[in-house]
Amino acid sequence: MADSLSTVEGRVRWSLRRRLAVAFGVLGGLLAIGVLAGVLSATRLFAASTDVVDDVSPARIRSAMLGQTYGDQQLAVRDYVLSGTENRLERYQSERTEEFATLARLRELLAGRPELRAKVDVVQAAAGTWQRELAEPAIARVKASGASGALLGGLDYTEPRFVALQDALKDLDTAIGQQRLVSRAAMERALWTLTGLGIGFVAFALVCAAALWLALRRWVTAPLGRLSEETTRVAQGDLSRQVGSDGPLEIAALAADIEAMRVQMFTALMTAVRVQETLREQAEQLNESAEDLRRSNAELEQFAYVASHDLQEPLRKVASFCQMLQRRYSGQLDARADQYIEFAVDGAKRMQQLINDMLAFSRVGRTTGGFTEVELDEVLRRALTSLSAAREETGAVVEADPLPTVRGNATLLAQVLQNLVGNAIKFRGEAVPHIRITAERHAEEWLFRCADNGIGIEPQYAEKIFVMFQRLHAKEDYTGTGIGLALCRKIIEHHGGRIWLDTEISRGTTVCWTLPVLAEEHE
Repeated sequence: MADSLSTVEGRVRWSLRRRLAVAFGVLGGLLAIGVLAGVLSATRLFAASTDVVDDVSPARIRSAMLGQTYGDQQLAVRDYVLSGTENRLERYQSERTEEFATLARLRELLAGRPELRAKVDVVQAAAGTWQRELAEPAIARVKASGASGALLGGLDYTEPRFVALQDALKDLDTAIGQQRLVSRAAMERALWTLTGLGIGFVAFALVCAAALWLALRRWVTAPLGRLSEETTRVAQGDLSRQVGSDGPLEIAALAADIEAMRVQMFTALMTAVRVQETLREQAEQLNESAEDLRRSNAELEQFAYVASHDLQEPLRKVASFCQMLQRRYSGQLDARADQYIEFAVDGAKRMQQLINDMLAFSRVGRTTGGFTEVELDEVLRRALTSLSAAREETGAVVEADPLPTVRGNATLLAQVLQNLVGNAIKFRGEAVPHIRITAERHAEEWLFRCADNGIGIEPQYAEKIFVMFQRLHAKEDYTGTGIGLALCRKIIEHHGGRIWLDTEISRGTTVCWTLPVLAEEHE
C-alpha cells in the first residue's frame, strides 16, 4: 500500500485541497478587485450626483432667482418714481433683503468653486453700482421733490449700468450651466462605469461557475465515477481486478485503501466461518450470563426483603426498651445521659423507618399484583385523602387536569402521586403551597407534570434526588429517609415510563413522568 501511494503521489502533484485552495484564492482575488472597483465607481457616482443635485442645480436656480430679484428692484424703483407711494419703496427694500439672502445661499452652494464665486462677486458689484448711482439717487430725489416722470430716463432697461448688471448675470448663469454639464457628464461616466462593472461581474460569475463545474467534474466526479465502477466490480466478486485512480491525491489515497481492502478481503472471507462460530459461542455464553444475572437479581431482591423483614423484630425491641429507659429514668440521670438515650431512641426510629422504606422498595413489582386499567382521577383522590391532615395544616391548594386511564397498579401509582404531592407540601416556601398536576398526550405516551411553588431544587441535583437514601437537607430541617423519589422512579419504570426533574423551570419544583397509552387508544 505504501508503494502504491508513493507511485500515486509521484503521478499526482497536487491534492484536491490544494487545487481548490488555489482556484478559490484566484477567484477571491479577482472578486475583491471587482468589488473594490465597484465601490470606487459607486463612490464617484454618488459624489457626481451629489454635486449635481445638491450644489450645481440649486446654484443655477438661485442665479435665476437673483436675476428676477434685480428685475423686480428696477420695476419697484420705476413705479416709485412715477407714483411716489411708500408701498413701492417697501417692495424695493424687500427685494434688497431677498437679494442679500440669495447671494449668501449662492456663495454657500459654490463654496468649492472660486471661479464661480468670483462671478457672483462681479454680479454683486455691478448691482451695487446700479443701485448707488441710479436707483438710490432717484429714490432720494422723489423723497425730496416728489414723483417725476423725468427721472425714468436713468432707470431704463438700456441704461449701460443696468445692461452691465444683466451681462454679469448672464455670464454667471452661463458658467453655472457649463459646470452643471461637466458634473452631469461625470455622473453619467460613473453610471456607465458602474453598469459595465455590474455586467462584467455577472459575466465573470457565469464564467467562474462554468470553470468551477468543469474543474470539479475533472477533479472529483470523473475520478470518483471510475473508482465507483471498479469498486462495484470488486463487490460483485471480481477480486482479481486491481483498483486504482488517476484523480487528485485524496481520491488516489482512497483508491489505494480500497485496493488494500480488496487484498485483505479473501483472507477475511476464509476466516468468516470461524468468526461466525466464535460469535455463536459468545452469544450462548451471553445468554447464560444474562440468565445468571436475572437469577442473581431475584435472589438479591429476596435477600433485601428477608433482611428488612427479619430486622424488624430486633429493631422494635431495641426501640421499645430505649423508650422504656427514657420514660423510667428521665430526669434521674444527668443531661448528657438523657441526650444519649434520646439519640438512641431517634436512631432506632430512623433505622426502623429506613428498613420499612427498603422493604417497600423491594416489594415494587414483586408483591403488588398485576396490572389493570386504572383511573388516575380516582387514584389522585385516594392520595389526597391520605394527605388531608398535611393539606389542612398548611392550607395547601392542589389543582389537577382531568387525568387519563392507564394500565398499571393502582396502589403503586397512588404511592407516586402521594409522594410527589407530599414532597411539594413538605418542601414549601413562605407562601401557601400551590400544586398543579397536568397531563397531555405525546404520541404513544402520556406526559404528566407535578409543579409547585416551593423552595425548588438546584439543577445539579436533578439525578441525585432519585437515588435511594440521598437527601439534600439535614434531617433536623426536613423529615424523611430520602427514598420517596427513588421509589417513584422504580414504580414509574416498572410501568414502562420515565421520570425526571424539569430543570428549565426555575420557580418551584416541577417533576415530569410518562406512562404508556392504553393499547386500544393506539388504534
